[in-house]
Amino acid sequence: MTSDTDNSRILSCLKAGLDELDLALLMLDADLRPHFANRALLHLFGVEASTVLQQTTFRTLLHHAAVHAWRTVAPANLAAFLDEQEALVRAGTASPRSLDVGLKGHVLLRCTACPHGGRLLTYALLPVALETNAEEMIEHFTAEMRFHSELMEEQGARLAELAESAELNAQRLDEVRTRLERELAERRLLEKQLRRLATTDALTGVLNRAGFMARAQRRLAMNQAARACLTVLMVDVDHFKQINDRWGHEAGDQALKGLADRLRAVVRRRDLLGRLGGEEFAVVLSDTAAADALLVAERLRSAVAASPIRHDDRTISLTVSVGVAMQHETDSRIGQIIRRADAALYRAKESGRNRVMSDAQAALS
Repeated sequence: MTSDTDNSRILSCLKAGLDELDLALLMLDADLRPHFANRALLHLFGVEASTVLQQTTFRTLLHHAAVHAWRTVAPANLAAFLDEQEALVRAGTASPRSLDVGLKGHVLLRCTACPHGGRLLTYALLPVALETNAEEMIEHFTAEMRFHSELMEEQGARLAELAESAELNAQRLDEVRTRLERELAERRLLEKQLRRLATTDALTGVLNRAGFMARAQRRLAMNQAARACLTVLMVDVDHFKQINDRWGHEAGDQALKGLADRLRAVVRRRDLLGRLGGEEFAVVLSDTAAADALLVAERLRSAVAASPIRHDDRTISLTVSVGVAMQHETDSRIGQIIRRADAALYRAKESGRNRVMSDAQAALS
């Protein structure tokens, strides 16, 4: 039997460990009054101090979060939202539910019934890819994470129960915390993989349209703040349909992968490279003068023309046309620059293909 001093020390260690988790934990008693919350939960609900929990109910706490922290529920719908959430918690269902928490994104809520009649609530932040349907992302995340989430919540429930009784010895505490940390590391790895899948083109390995547009917009904002210059290159394969018609779509896919490899070899590590769709690629060059951007575009064009693609026993010759557009002071969206680069690309195609043309040249032609 441990002493009161040992119990106090163990309880303090447990609370400190739970405060380090990015998984938000909230323990309620049988009357749905908050009994314990870790730091992640207080941050998620917009509560400044844990002492507030001793003087409130779950419904009041949820009302505060919905109104002051999340701001996603219209006043007319607030009562119905609180009724629904309270009913789910009272039912003690373990089925995961998605919840919109405003600027914080979406969370996956699970409710576990405790032996003493209370409830353990866990809120896990979901990675949300730009321009991806949130419900589809939640469904995909749930399928990938179900096993690890159940393990983490089982350990979280065990730690919360032990924190209430303070009867865990130091060796057992270290074992449970080590296991939980390992499961959290696996969860973070899966989240990283999901984010990469959501922003990467499966065929070529470069950024997909959603990932490219999001990062390019952020890069534009950074350049505007630093008063630096940004350039967009639009790259399109010449006569790509003829490759598919002559050699088949498998050869066409191989050609696109080879093209992506050649583009990677020319652009810098800090530049952005993405496939916007079909045989169309885009490059963002940061802090690059107009003359230098045209040189990069020409190196890119000549590198593709000089390096045919090998597919089985065939050699597929490729050429590309490139449109170049510089950032203007009035540009606030990356789409504005892309449209000018796309117009220059169209003029390069009209002028005979396998060439580079800037938006300034296109305007004069």
